[in-house]
Amino acid sequence: VLSRDEFDTLAIAGLTRRAARRYVRRLAAAPARGLALDTLRNARARFTAYDGWLSSDPVRRSLREAFERRVYSASQLATYVTCPFRYFMRHVLRVEPLDRDTHRELNALEIGRLVHTTLERFYRDLAQREVRRLDGCKFDTLRESLLGALEETCAEIENQGRQGAAVLWDIRKRHLRDDLVRFLHHEVERARVDEDWLPARFEFRFGPECESTLEIARPKRRPLVFRGIIDRIDRHGQHSGLRVVDYKSGRKAFAGRNPQAVQLVLYLWAACEGDASRLERSEGRFVYVTRRGAFDVQTLDGARVQARSSDLSQLARAVADGVENGVFFPQPGPNAVHCTVCDYRGLCDARIAHQATLKSRGGQDEPHRSLPDFGEELQSARREREGRR
Repeated sequence: VLSRDEFDTLAIAGLTRRAARRYVRRLAAAPARGLALDTLRNARARFTAYDGWLSSDPVRRSLREAFERRVYSASQLATYVTCPFRYFMRHVLRVEPLDRDTHRELNALEIGRLVHTTLERFYRDLAQREVRRLDGCKFDTLRESLLGALEETCAEIENQGRQGAAVLWDIRKRHLRDDLVRFLHHEVERARVDEDWLPARFEFRFGPECESTLEIARPKRRPLVFRGIIDRIDRHGQHSGLRVVDYKSGRKAFAGRNPQAVQLVLYLWAACEGDASRLERSEGRFVYVTRRGAFDVQTLDGARVQARSSDLSQLARAVADGVENGVFFPQPGPNAVHCTVCDYRGLCDARIAHQATLKSRGGQDEPHRSLPDFGEELQSARREREGRR
């Protein structure tokens, strides 16, 4: 034995489980707290404060006061539905993810912003030149305009010194150029098929102090207020319907339940300004602009959204109640899929999927797991075209 720690480890290894725990509790306050944490996380079939279930009255009063007048964003709603613990870290504690010591390349969020800015510039440039239809313009002209917008956006990143390693940045730019040109081919083809839809507005903001607002009534409480930014809104030439477009630069969402779909639902309601008859003629779209998403399009029918307006209200109220009542347990999802792109996965136990499954047996998270889901309403535009053929 070379140290006291090594002696303690050997002693514990030779004791029975009950005796070993008694030994640890008597060592010091820190080991005793660690033992209590391990017990509450791995030996209790229920969520506790160690799992983000904040049940004390003072904490809940503080949360109600802090969030009584909160303006929720569409992405915040989707974040809580995905994983309450992720929401807790990002929007309650406001913990920022740590950057790598060496920023070698842009992360997924930064690439997403780059793509969004590029497409906004591209479509705004076409609008200023009064180019209404993509299929009515030479492809080489469109390609030049799109790549020009990309170069302008990349130049801003380079001027700020945020591009990271030069070789990796050059590779990333080549991939983006290739992806955006392929995306443009798909956009031109879609314009030929959907000839009545024309881009009309870009980076449309809704919320307090904006021209469009979105509120959801809450019994005996202040209405829930939402804000957000819609990438693009198309107008239909034959009726009052709108098409809400949200660009995605990552992988296509998994089949079945999809917490992110509620974001598109909120965008549709906000764009239509609560007009149910207009909403029935509208649609939402997730448009994947890189090879990671296979350049696919997922559509959400406005009529289905309107028919499920009560589900949206139920979901929004449940999220607000969960936040104000301190319900922030981890929700890894099927096969821990939510953890794969989470900035805070390093803060969770390596056995988080097992822990969540164990504690779910008590039924505490049943209200969250039974929240209305709009992911099943999403349809692949590619499958729709193949079905028509």
